Amino acid sequence: MTMQEGTFPREFLENIFNMAGDGIFVTDEMGCIIMVNRALCDMTGFSSDELIGRYGADLVAPGSLPSFEAFFSNLFDDADNAYEAAYFRKDGTQFQVDLKIANMHYPSESSAGVIVSVRDITERKKADDALRMANDELKRSRDFFENVFNMSGDGLHIVDASGAIVFANKAMCEMLGYALSELMGRPAISLMSQEAIEDREQALLRDIYARDFSDYFEVIYQRKDGTILPVEARVTTVQYGSQDSEALIVSVRDITERKRAAEQLHKAYDELQRSRDFFENVFNMAGDGIYVTDEIGNIIFANSSLLNMFGYSAGELIGKPAVEIMPDLAGSDEYGRMVQEMYAKDYSNYFECLYQCKDGSILPVEAKVTNIQYGSQANTSIIVSVRDITERKLFEREIKAANDELEQKVEERTRNLEEVNTALRVLLKARDEDRVALEEKMVSNVRELVSPYIEKIRQLRLDATQKMYIEIIDNNLSDIISPFLKKVKYFNLTPTEIKVANFIKHGKNTKEIAELLSLSTRTVEGHRDSIRRKLNLKKNKANLRTHLFSLD
Repeated sequence: MTMQEGTFPREFLENIFNMAGDGIFVTDEMGCIIMVNRALCDMTGFSSDELIGRYGADLVAPGSLPSFEAFFSNLFDDADNAYEAAYFRKDGTQFQVDLKIANMHYPSESSAGVIVSVRDITERKKADDALRMANDELKRSRDFFENVFNMSGDGLHIVDASGAIVFANKAMCEMLGYALSELMGRPAISLMSQEAIEDREQALLRDIYARDFSDYFEVIYQRKDGTILPVEARVTTVQYGSQDSEALIVSVRDITERKRAAEQLHKAYDELQRSRDFFENVFNMAGDGIYVTDEIGNIIFANSSLLNMFGYSAGELIGKPAVEIMPDLAGSDEYGRMVQEMYAKDYSNYFECLYQCKDGSILPVEAKVTNIQYGSQANTSIIVSVRDITERKLFEREIKAANDELEQKVEERTRNLEEVNTALRVLLKARDEDRVALEEKMVSNVRELVSPYIEKIRQLRLDATQKMYIEIIDNNLSDIISPFLKKVKYFNLTPTEIKVANFIKHGKNTKEIAELLSLSTRTVEGHRDSIRRKLNLKKNKANLRTHLFSLD
């Protein structure tokens, strides 16, 4: 086959058609596929025989072309059209494609069809999705770290290679009193106080911003209002911008409070030293001996009074176990247990024990033990206060001897007093017997010499008043010889109240008592209330006359 000028053999064109990387198919004027290349068959999984005669639109997944009607209305326009859609494979799966559609006219016919170029963009879509996800993640990461940057309690600012501030967090702005816009582009070195710049060489300052510092260093900053701010800074080199330029991120921590605390701590240490010296002087001036032991019982401090008391020097006593200056008088385990118990607990009161002086003499003392925390490890130690009671013990022996002598004398006098008491009891008994005899004689005389005549007077013609007086005389004589008057006297009744009580006992009402005693009824009522109060009858409703009868 020979090629005519300006023409190519069909076989040659079909080879080019099949060698194309994009899928290509040609349709007739009805949209049926009349020609398809190998790339489209590989792409969709159909054979050329399965595709030829099929509508090209059947390969398009429904809904993948937003304006499907517009697509078909433009198929036969003269202009080329490009679309993005989803195609079906033979196995039913879908894949994303770019479609390029061009009209074509067959030379022998007036009818027209289209040629469609199909490019599989699955990988490009995946790459686009991955890029979009990466950009979203980058934005989230940028937002996250920007929030972290701004939430930091330390002031942070980034300095570019020229030394200008390119970003600062919220804490940095608040710390120095600047707005972010005022810091952006500002030379970082201008944030330092002028005095600090004058005190430090420029080379040193440049060195600070030229290298990484693994540790914080102190520097002085200056706020917008001119006040000085001591800070602790740390500089780290970072890569900044798309050109991988080196920049610095500077972390700044306000140490004003720490400086103030350090000054206060220094003052506290000074005050503590003065206090320690003061109390050590007081400790040594105390009249009682005082020593302190560590947690294992060795003496770590002793005052002058204790050294003088036991005859030791400080060098001889310091480091010595405290139990060694307490004598083991009997060599018994009981004494050892007592010593261990003494050092094992707090005593709120002094107790007596024995100590041994350097010369071997025994010293009676009054001691008090208190647990304390000693040293930085908070180990339990004890402080022991010791008071020499030798003189007191001597006085106690003298007092005991005097008491023994006194008790002997008291026993002798007690025997003498018992004899006197015996005589007095005999006399008192005789007196009681005389008193009882006298009372019995008086009762007998009243009953024999007075009562009969009262009975004779009652038999006379008497008016009501006279009868009342005779009745009163009789009742009073009965009371005189009865225990009633003796009992009412124990309640501290006044003479008038005794009379009123006697009338109440014998059934007289308030009006009758008032006439007999020439008193007003209100006064008699007052006496009645007073009698009830003294007899403890105010809080109950007991009958006064009944209660008075019970006193007989």
